[in-house]
Amino acid sequence: MSSSPSCHQTSSSPSCHQTSSNPSCHQTSSQSFFSPDVIQSFLSPDIIPVLPVTRCHPVLPVTRCHPSPSCHKMSSQSFLSPDVIQFFLSPDVIQFFLSPDVIQTSSQSFLSPDVIPVLPVTRRHPSPSCHQTSSQSFLSPDVIPVLPVTRRHPSPACHRSKTTRFRWVQPAGFRSEDTWALRWVYLGDECDCSCTGRGRCDHGTCHCDKGWGGRACSEPLEPLPTLLSDSFSEAPQPHLWAAVNGAGISKKCGVLSSGNALHFTGGCTRQLITTDLDLRDAIFIQFTFRFGCVSAPHHRDSGVLIDFSTNGGTQWTKIVELFYDHYRNATFKIVAVPADAKKNGVRIRWWQPHHDGQSSGDWAIDTILIAGKAANPEEMRDGFDSQIRRYMWFEDNNARLGSFCGSAFTISGEAETDEDVTLTTADMHIKNGYILQFSISVGCHVSADSDIAPVHLQYSTDYGMTWHYLMQECLSFYPQCNGEMTVPSLYFSSSRWRRETLLLKGAVVSR
Repeated sequence: MSSSPSCHQTSSSPSCHQTSSNPSCHQTSSQSFFSPDVIQSFLSPDIIPVLPVTRCHPVLPVTRCHPSPSCHKMSSQSFLSPDVIQFFLSPDVIQFFLSPDVIQTSSQSFLSPDVIPVLPVTRRHPSPSCHQTSSQSFLSPDVIPVLPVTRRHPSPACHRSKTTRFRWVQPAGFRSEDTWALRWVYLGDECDCSCTGRGRCDHGTCHCDKGWGGRACSEPLEPLPTLLSDSFSEAPQPHLWAAVNGAGISKKCGVLSSGNALHFTGGCTRQLITTDLDLRDAIFIQFTFRFGCVSAPHHRDSGVLIDFSTNGGTQWTKIVELFYDHYRNATFKIVAVPADAKKNGVRIRWWQPHHDGQSSGDWAIDTILIAGKAANPEEMRDGFDSQIRRYMWFEDNNARLGSFCGSAFTISGEAETDEDVTLTTADMHIKNGYILQFSISVGCHVSADSDIAPVHLQYSTDYGMTWHYLMQECLSFYPQCNGEMTVPSLYFSSSRWRRETLLLKGAVVSR
């Protein structure tokens, strides 16, 4: 059964999928440095050779694009023969004993639309350091996907065998609590889009996971969230995060944005994966990030990748890399949602493919927001009589709902040492003639000369990268003020509530 091209993520780089179209078994590549009997391609840093295969004696690598130049390096001790493929992955070894017809040569890469993964294999490290993870991890302390074996067409006659078998092996030496089990195994006709990673395949028919339907399990039965916001003031919640590995809530890195941050120090996998989101209208992914509060990374391959998946985490595509030698201080970061990720049922992942072990090359993240709309709302009103509405407020650091200064429904700041109190609206579309009106009380029943830090009213037109006072300070002799006199939008202590009404004009008005 052929799959729709829309079902799979393919690389935009032509070099990732180029194989020889000449049927001759002795055709060599322009990139080859060896005789016709052995072909070995030397690839650019973002193209990793995966599962080299045999073809009538010469070896023809099948390649795929990968965001990290070293995250799938094979040991120099590994070897290939027509019927044995080995991956040497420290601290143990995974072996695949396959007959020659299991792997076949094709002009398509493993990420091509017509190639369907079969029986993906996962393992857990036996290393004790892998179990020193936080209780907040939703999955086992470490789960590493190993590239699935794939098959597209019956192999040529020179590759066929009469029998093929598979096996799952956990090397001796594991602890009793590290045992494992299989729940479902299927080998047979492929299903549409491999059930989009959200169902199990059985004789070409998808049996969808809870909450999903359709022929390929690609249709959510309930609307998916269009926004994700988490300041990690408490443990990560399962309704927001599909996986949290190698991390825990901590202030060990200091204050990144406010309060706690999610700190990744685990000895094995370090990743953070969202649940499925509806990102058809999403614009940006923003967060505060820091490397190396305990031990800074020192290797090129120790960066953190931001990826997206449109098929339940079966395949991932890189959005951007956070380089290992940047972000040594808490840094606010905004990443645009790529066009290919603007779909319904998308997951976002932060993943560190390589590090040097427990607490080495650690990183922390705080105040994640995935949101934005192509057409921003033009109005908003909120009396704070119920929960904070995330579609109105992107950020409420150190703020809470409740009574204040005689009013039952307010949102007020909770003072924390060396931390800001911040309340940030969603992005709005501002028209000429609009006003901003609000009631504010600073201090409540205190004199105007009290030593209380003022509240600053600012605006941003670049997704929060830079901020400016809504009302600039102007004196009569300032040339840019045209003789007007205004005070900056700062609000000092007062003995009562006061209402402010500001006319929105100039740079704050949307284009």
